[in-house]
Amino acid sequence: MHCLHFHYRGSWGSGGEYALTNLVPDARVALDWLAAHPRVDPRCIALVGISLGGWVALTLASQAEGVCAVAALSPLLDPLRLPLPLELAREFAPSLTGVTPEQLVREWAAVPAFSTIAPRLARMPLLLVTAEADEVFPPDHYADLPAALQRLERVRFPRADHVYSSVRSGLRHVVCSWLLDQFDRNRPLDART
Repeated sequence: MHCLHFHYRGSWGSGGEYALTNLVPDARVALDWLAAHPRVDPRCIALVGISLGGWVALTLASQAEGVCAVAALSPLLDPLRLPLPLELAREFAPSLTGVTPEQLVREWAAVPAFSTIAPRLARMPLLLVTAEADEVFPPDHYADLPAALQRLERVRFPRADHVYSSVRSGLRHVVCSWLLDQFDRNRPLDART
C-alpha cells in the first residue's frame, strides 16, 4: 500500500494562500498525480481524511472518476448544524497563509453539506469512523446519515476524542484492514494473491 499525504496550499508551511474553496481542487491535483504514478494501480485508489479532510475526501470522491473507496474519520457533514466558532478560527488562522478568522468562519458556513453530495456516493464503499468522546464533532453530528448510502460501514470508538489520541493503533488497524479489503475487491481476479 502506498500513501500520499500532502498539505493544502497555504497550510502548515505550504506555499500559496489558504482558502476552504481550494481544498477540493488541491486534493484533486494530488489525486491526479497519484493516479498517473507508474507504481500505483489507478483501480485501487482510496481517499482517507479526518475532520474537514474527511469532508474533502467525500466531496472529491463524489466528483472524481477512479476512486474505489473513502474512509472518513470524524468528518464534517453539515457546517450549518456545526458552525465554526470565531474563537476556534482565531486559533487556526495564524498557521494558515492569507486568511483571517472571519474569512474562515464565512467560508466554513458556505461549505456544501454532505447531504448534497451523498446521492453521487450511493454505491461507493464508505467507511465512517466516529469518536463518541469527540468534542469538536459530537456523535449527534452523524445522527441523520442519508439512507441512499448502500455501502456505508460505520465504526465507533467509544472513548476516542476528535483526533483519536488514545486509540491510534486500533484506528490504524480498522482503516488499513478495511482499505485492503476494498483494494482486493477492485483488483482483477488474475492479479489477486
